[in-house]
Parts: sequence; structure tokens; C-alpha cells
Amino acid sequence: MKTVKIGRYRFKKSSMDMKAITRIVLNETLEGKMLLISKNCIDSMQYGDEDYENDKLEWENSYVRNWLNDYFYRFAFSNNECEKMYPIQVQTQGGKVLEDMVILFSAEEVEKYLPNIDDRKAKPSGWAKHSWEEDSLCTENGCCVWLLRDPS
Repeated sequence: MKTVKIGRYRFKKSSMDMKAITRIVLNETLEGKMLLISKNCIDSMQYGDEDYENDKLEWENSYVRNWLNDYFYRFAFSNNECEKMYPIQVQTQGGKVLEDMVILFSAEEVEKYLPNIDDRKAKPSGWAKHSWEEDSLCTENGCCVWLLRDPS
């Protein structure tokens, strides 16, 4: 699979240790637009907060959507990288169309872009391991548990 390095994020326990994020190119248009996914899990994040039952919380109102499109987007990407990014349209279960710069995949998108089970395995970065010590979001084989934008 083709990879590119775009964005930067913490990769070790030290919050000052930033590293380029290796991303897998899942789709590329003739115009050069690319759909990317991080090769490694880079952080631990809850879908919602304690005020919501996550299986009933839609992507539109999720904590992780806000975090990805605000803090992460501003923190991980340079101004130059942000200028090259384009919004992704996401339709909610209620039919509303949202535009986001950073998304989680739906279960359907995982099947479409990563049909091979082995391609879905992602190891955590050092920062993610540090973040997940309390969350236990790694499986027995050391791979990460993915959050999807679908409720539940």
C-alpha cells in the first residue's frame, strides 16, 4: 500500500516529542485528492463523554468529532497542510449532511477501503500506549480497537 507522511503528533510519552504521521493512501483521484488513514493508532479518545450513552450518540454530537475537527486538526496539521485538505461529506443516520476535515470511518467504509482483515490491524504509537494504560483499548495481539462513527 502507498503511504505518505502528513501531519505530526506525539509519538512518545513526552508531549514534546512530535513525529510525522505515516498515512496509508486508500483512494486517490485524478485531481490528486487522497483519502488517507493513519498507519498507527495515535491517541486514545472516547466517542462521547460520560453524559451520553455511546450507542445512542450520533457522530454529529460526539465528543470525538469535535476533538478531531478542532483540537487535532489545528494541532496536527500545519497551515500549509490545512490549505491542501478538503472537507469530507458525511451523512448522519437522520439524513443530515455534515462536512468534516477529519473523520472516523463507518463500518461500511472499513469494509470498502480495508476489505482485508490484516489491513485493519494498527499498532499503537508510544503516546497511544501511554494514553491507553487506563483505557485498555488494545487487543491481546497488541493491535488497537478502532472507534467507528456509527453509533454502537
